[in-house]
Amino acid sequence: MKKSHIVFVIFLCLWLGENVYAQDTNLVRLNEATIRENRYSNYQIGYKQSRPDSLIKNLFNGSNLSDLFAYSNSFFVKSYGTNGISSTSIRGGNASQSVINWNGFNINSPMLGQSDLSILPGFLFDDVSILYGGASSLNGSGAMGGSVMLKNGSGFNKGMSIKAFTDFASYNCSRNGIAFQLSKSKFTTSTKLYFNKGKNNFLYGDSINGVYTTQDQLHNKLQQLGLMQENQFLLNKSNKLSFNLWLQNSDKQLPANTTEKVSQASQEDQFARTTLTWQYTRKKYTLFIRSALFKDAFNYTDSATSIFSKNKSTSIINEIENKLTINKQQVIDFGINQTYQEGNCSVYTKSINRYAAFASWQFTNKTKWLSAKADVRQELIPSKEIHPFTWNAALELKPLAYLNFYANTGKLFRLPTLNDWYWAPGGNPDLKPEDGYTYEIGSSLNKQLKATQINLSVSYFQRNVKNWIVWLPGTSNVWTPMNLLFVKSKGIETESNITHQYKKIKMCLMLNTNYITSSNQTALNENDESVGRQLIYTPMYSGSGTAIISYSNLSFVYNASYTGYRYTSTDNYEYLSPYYLHNISIAYKLDAKKTNWVLYAKCNNVLNTHYQAVRNNAMPLRNFNIGIQINFNKL
Repeated sequence: MKKSHIVFVIFLCLWLGENVYAQDTNLVRLNEATIRENRYSNYQIGYKQSRPDSLIKNLFNGSNLSDLFAYSNSFFVKSYGTNGISSTSIRGGNASQSVINWNGFNINSPMLGQSDLSILPGFLFDDVSILYGGASSLNGSGAMGGSVMLKNGSGFNKGMSIKAFTDFASYNCSRNGIAFQLSKSKFTTSTKLYFNKGKNNFLYGDSINGVYTTQDQLHNKLQQLGLMQENQFLLNKSNKLSFNLWLQNSDKQLPANTTEKVSQASQEDQFARTTLTWQYTRKKYTLFIRSALFKDAFNYTDSATSIFSKNKSTSIINEIENKLTINKQQVIDFGINQTYQEGNCSVYTKSINRYAAFASWQFTNKTKWLSAKADVRQELIPSKEIHPFTWNAALELKPLAYLNFYANTGKLFRLPTLNDWYWAPGGNPDLKPEDGYTYEIGSSLNKQLKATQINLSVSYFQRNVKNWIVWLPGTSNVWTPMNLLFVKSKGIETESNITHQYKKIKMCLMLNTNYITSSNQTALNENDESVGRQLIYTPMYSGSGTAIISYSNLSFVYNASYTGYRYTSTDNYEYLSPYYLHNISIAYKLDAKKTNWVLYAKCNNVLNTHYQAVRNNAMPLRNFNIGIQINFNKL
């Protein structure tokens, strides 16, 4: 597509309006018309989904998503330290095989194919959830292991509210945020500001010449500033317009790893993300027209090695979606998507255009004990002559009001990144997409027994992926990506949540467990010992347990998590030892007429455990947080 055509499409969508769809979690009725949500906002039939407990989410307002997910251990977070990159590893996949979805748009870097969780503040998002399993027909390229869904809920007619927090942490760190929301009958606006600054000169344990000692982490300063602005307009009974803006700058020093003496490296991440959505609704029909423009910059400097790398990327996404209610039991959804991605760095300036057509059918019987969903998606990448077709089918059975069984299966794919195709030297323009199949079955029980609420779930999954991309040394020892691996992943996951209320005392026990095997099935050469071995940095066993005890307005939280062996060599001869982490928190809430205050304190890594999530990258010993949150409601 010519650039003039792209500009025209964007202009048209901007003129019509566009929504960062996921704003309302409830239906809004105006004069017999219903404002519906698009396909990303709905509960996904036949899939495992989870979200952090609300109390824990609030305690992590000052932290990033990396810390939040590592705390709950819903999946392994591959962290290179407090200022290093943190990425997802969901169900045995790598970071490029998971999608970070903000209000329905994939925000992963087109150059790297992933997002850095360490620079995504939890405070900016009211709703953080995880959709497990492959959903390529929903989210497109990359949604093979799971999707992290980020959005905010800001309904109409809620008045004015202000929320602010300040958090002080060990090692000269402070985090601050303020959110303002004005909600009228036909208009809502929300503004969130976030500022984080710290030296991060934490203590960590290391072994030098066979002697264990405590070290100071040096060259580890961080400064981060972010703004999120969201607006919604109900123009009339049939039309809704939404506009969202997210600006952020993160400037951080990159410390030396434990094998290096000093570091002079630093990294700056900047981005400007805008989305626009127009939603037109009739009695049984809803039209969504939405667009997104993402501009990202990643600058890496290291004066010691004279490396000054500047990288910029642009993503433009346009989508039209139609939702038609056939009757009370059936809904169909269909539309088209156009995605333009461009990467600009010292070794290449390249772009790629992708087109997609998608459709889905959803059915729920009259008594609601049976639900089914089927999705299809056809992608077109003309410049690469690649035309992947994906599909998903899911089923849910609810024989009892408190018992649920589900299953899903589908075809997956992930396109190579711009770096995979065009990096010089080494990029491989002939790379094929990763593709494969996924299968999952599961069950959940949600039962109220007088003062006790019981929520239990178990799921089993299997995923087979061929053409898995791996970078290997080639001619003249230049590393290049190749489609060589065939990876099989399977596992069992459980979630348990038991809550009991006795007068003013509330007790909650949560337990997550994960058993995941993910191994290569294809030999790279005759001496390859990776066949049948666990992929590196994919723990086979992990889990966490959390106990919450509340009395009146006082809450105490104890959390323990376990991360098993992470192999650091493909033959599994080298590994990092398992580790347990223990954390405690206490929070007290003060209620007034239109105001409530929350005072909290946290102690992380209570037992002073020395550990590494990634080899030779230091992690902090015992450290503390204290903070206060203030909420002014319905002013």
